[in-house]
Amino acid sequence: GATLGNAFRRVLLSYIKGAAIDFIRIEGVSHEFTTVPGMFEDVEEFILNLKGLRFKVLDDSEHILTLPLKGNGEVRGSAVVVDDPSKIEVINPDTYLCTLNDDADTSVEIKVVVGRGYVSVEDKVVGDPGTIMVDSVFSPIKSATFSVDPARIAQKTNFDRLTIDLETDGTVSPDEALIFAAQIIKDHVSIFLEFTEEEEYFEPVDLTDLKD
Repeated sequence: GATLGNAFRRVLLSYIKGAAIDFIRIEGVSHEFTTVPGMFEDVEEFILNLKGLRFKVLDDSEHILTLPLKGNGEVRGSAVVVDDPSKIEVINPDTYLCTLNDDADTSVEIKVVVGRGYVSVEDKVVGDPGTIMVDSVFSPIKSATFSVDPARIAQKTNFDRLTIDLETDGTVSPDEALIFAAQIIKDHVSIFLEFTEEEEYFEPVDLTDLKD
């Protein structure tokens, strides 16, 4: 039970694919250490709020989204305009992004990509001037823990009961995540089932033509 539980937990936290923001471009803003006219938050705080958005991507492709920043009031995830609603969806549209006043009149370009694990800004290639790279948290798993308890079947008491406690961000269900993890483990273990030992082959030598 502990062996399987540990394997599932590590795979769930590190290898389940998800979608996250790769970079953003804010019209009229060249770097993150500044402010946006008409926005209450500075750019760094705005990026932190953007990182709270979770996306469900159905085609594993890159997507460019748009967030208009104009008008007075709060802006939430529901204001994000996706390029293809049939292939990408904002799972948490109620996420708070920023607050604007009447001076706000710009837009944000958001690039969403699919990946695994966590990729920091330092590991990314810096884009064109005005491109603000963002730390990408791809994993859709918010938490994964397991417990092992003794179990009894008939008269045998040397069994384990494995319980996995799993929470996702809503882009995948816990059942789907568990199936994905099981498939990954199976694919990695299957290579050990394909070993074939090559037998040494010696070609017979014809000695009839040899002379003393």
